[in-house]
Amino acid sequence: MSTMTSRQYLVRLCSSLPTLLLSLLVTSCTFSPGGLGQNQTLPFEVQKPIFSLTPTHVRELAIEKNDAVSGDRWSIALRSNARGWEISSAGSRPIIDRVADQSFILHFLDTLNTLVYAEPAPQGPASSYGLEPPQFALRTTITPDTGSGGPDRVLDLLIGTAARGTDSQEPSTRFARVPPFSQTMVVHGAAIQMLEMMTSFDSLRKRTVLSFSSDDVDELTLVQAGKEKLYAQRDGDTWTDRKHRKSKSSIREKLDSLTHLRIREFIDDADRAKKFVADTAASPLFEVTFGGRAIPNSDPADAKVIVLRISSLGPDLVATVSNRPGAAFLLFPESLRLFTNLALTANQGVK
Repeated sequence: MSTMTSRQYLVRLCSSLPTLLLSLLVTSCTFSPGGLGQNQTLPFEVQKPIFSLTPTHVRELAIEKNDAVSGDRWSIALRSNARGWEISSAGSRPIIDRVADQSFILHFLDTLNTLVYAEPAPQGPASSYGLEPPQFALRTTITPDTGSGGPDRVLDLLIGTAARGTDSQEPSTRFARVPPFSQTMVVHGAAIQMLEMMTSFDSLRKRTVLSFSSDDVDELTLVQAGKEKLYAQRDGDTWTDRKHRKSKSSIREKLDSLTHLRIREFIDDADRAKKFVADTAASPLFEVTFGGRAIPNSDPADAKVIVLRISSLGPDLVATVSNRPGAAFLLFPESLRLFTNLALTANQGVK
């Protein structure tokens, strides 16, 4: 691993992700009119941004991390589709739930535009830049503007170690290369800080159980041990019961807590996940049904209803949700209070 060159590293990254272009040389980038050799002058201005891209036009994103200090090594390929961002490949790692954190990804792509070419790297051996192999290798595949008819654009970026001993005084300054150019430069920007936040593969996964917001929900039903404890429906600006009586309890506040329910751990072992899904379906502690015309579902042809089930299996608090089929998630233990309190206060103070 330590003897792998930057070029070999990107080729390996691309060959492991068949949906991406396999060629390292970029012939369709905005800064590369074609035929540029690796020894030509960098086409970037000092103290100016390197990239200019529209996050919503990015169709695919591939990231590979290789941190020799922390031992953190992983790769991921993400693809945008009508449902949002999903994980299309996780390298050799088994994975069941493929929902990615769309907000985090779009924010990261936007911060790539903040990446500034600070100065050329000082003279030194390639290994001194932390680019053989790089700590991060990125590839973005960008769909052209609607109606332009042009080919997809591919942008590559290699990020090395912290650029100490250079003139730049900016935080999170790193050595970097932008293939097909072989010259090493010093860069800084918010994108570096975002990469530093990716402390594990799971940083790019959707870490809330539900993939919609409170505003998408028109109906809410809570069942505990087979008995309905709460029914609430949106009635204009208020929430009412089945008889359209206004509830004094804060349904919106409780709904906000549900839609922000955090995942503690993803279950990626297939046998364990299958058992958790089956056991939770057979005997849930709580079952919450969300209805609404605006609720996104895994299948647009399905009714706009999402079912969340919660169970206690041994020491674990487990959640499953119908629009993330086959997946099971461990919740933080304190999450149980949300459901017990919701059941206890349900329909209190109805008038």
